[in-house]
Parts: sequence; C-alpha cells; structure tokens
Amino acid sequence: MPHPSVPFSWLTAASDDLPAIAAETLLLSAARAVRERGRADVVLTGGSLGIDMLRALPEMRPRLLPDADLAPVHLWWGDERFVPHEDAERTSSQARAAWGESMRGAQLHLLPAPASGSAPHELAAAAAAYARELSAVHDFDIVFLGMGPDGHIASLFPGHCQVLDESADVLAETHSPKPPALRASMSVSRLLRTELLVLLFSGESKRTAARTLLRGCAVELTRHEEHSAVRLSEALVAPVFTPEERLELPARSVISESTVVLTDCSAAELMSGGG
Repeated sequence: MPHPSVPFSWLTAASDDLPAIAAETLLLSAARAVRERGRADVVLTGGSLGIDMLRALPEMRPRLLPDADLAPVHLWWGDERFVPHEDAERTSSQARAAWGESMRGAQLHLLPAPASGSAPHELAAAAAAYARELSAVHDFDIVFLGMGPDGHIASLFPGHCQVLDESADVLAETHSPKPPALRASMSVSRLLRTELLVLLFSGESKRTAARTLLRGCAVELTRHEEHSAVRLSEALVAPVFTPEERLELPARSVISESTVVLTDCSAAELMSGGG
C-alpha cells in the first residue's frame, strides 16, 4: 500500500523579485475574493521578506486595484508581539509604515495591546479576544507566512507545544526564544483554513531549514517559466509529517495541497545539496 502523500507547489525567483511577486499575489487574491463573494480575508506576516512585500504595495496597487474601495478587504496577522499598538516592534505597526497610504480603507484586525505592562494573563485574554473576532471568518482567502532559520512559522517555535495545539484558533506564547517573550499566534489548524497559503523565505540563513523541510519530499514535475518573474515551478509531494517531525520543524505543519512555497532556490537544487 502506498504511503499517504501531500502535493504542494514550489516557485523559485530571484530574491529581489520575491516581494513584488508576493504583493501581486496578495492583491490579485483580494480582488478575486471581493469580486466573487464581496469580502476578502488576508493573513499577513512580518519578517524582512513579509515587510518588503508590503513595501511593494504602493507601486502595485494602482495597476492591480485601481480606484478600488478597500472596505471589503480584511487584514489579519498570523502572529503578533504583545506590545503597545504604537511600539515599533509590533508587526502591525511595521506593516502600516511599510504600505503607507496604499491600503487606506482596508479593515485592520489587531491583537489587543497590553493595558499595563505585559503580564501573561493579559496575553491570554488578548489571544481569546482575537479568536472571538476571528470566529466570524470561515476560511481565509490567502495566508502569508515566513519561515525562520530554525523553521519556525508565525510564533510557533521548534519544540514548543503550541505547534501541535489545536484547542484554540489563537494561542498565547509566553516563552518566545526571540524577544519579546510574549506573543500571540494563530494555530496551525486555523492557518490551514485558507484557499491559498504562501510560505515565503529567502537567503543563505534559511537553507538548512529548507533542506530539512524537503526531507522525504519528491519533485514530480518541473517547468521553466518564460515571460515571468517566477523562473521555475516545481510540483512536489511531501510525506504526511509526524507530530515529532512537526515539532522539529514547525514549517512542516503548513505543507498542504493549498501551499505554495515562494523562495529563491529550487527544491531540486536544495535536495541535491546545492543552493
């Protein structure tokens, strides 16, 4: 009997082109959702590549969403640092600075900020409040996630119980290995409820995690793209990862039929030890 496998896609482009490709994907997905059902729900990510994607929006929006009313576009964050709203470390603050006026009118859904200090009990209440707000959304239209050098996604870190926790849509992280220690993150099960999930990463620092992600995967089809910023498209299949494998590398948790990896090195090259 064949082992269960999960198909997913891998797109390779020059690192300088990745932000614009991601921004175009975001805008086209939002436009299609608004056109088809009158509303778009988009989950954003932080990190250098996630923020660079948002910096590309001012130039791209006039071409892809000219004169569009953004009121039906709802923007969520897959994870957030539990700091005041005005704090520059807050991912949503970095996002708004990156896109400038280009997303004016969109509905921003923000994690509540700490009332005083950053006590863990306040974080739990904020995570529960964000989950209640999120309960009005059935499935997302598109989810963007970055991947850290350790393979973490959102604020779901290797070895942390939150990686496997499906008890709530939004989870509290009180011991983040990256400061600040207090964060909230959507759960894997909630992030996977989407029409399209884009996993973004690039650079030498992510190569080891990418090779680990690809362990046990196979490339089934390769297509060289012409007249596109995407240079190479690969169709892959992944094994069904065990809980232990997901704890080792949380990014494995979001490999699904709806997942597209967007990066600067082909899967075949990484699997052969190159890149």
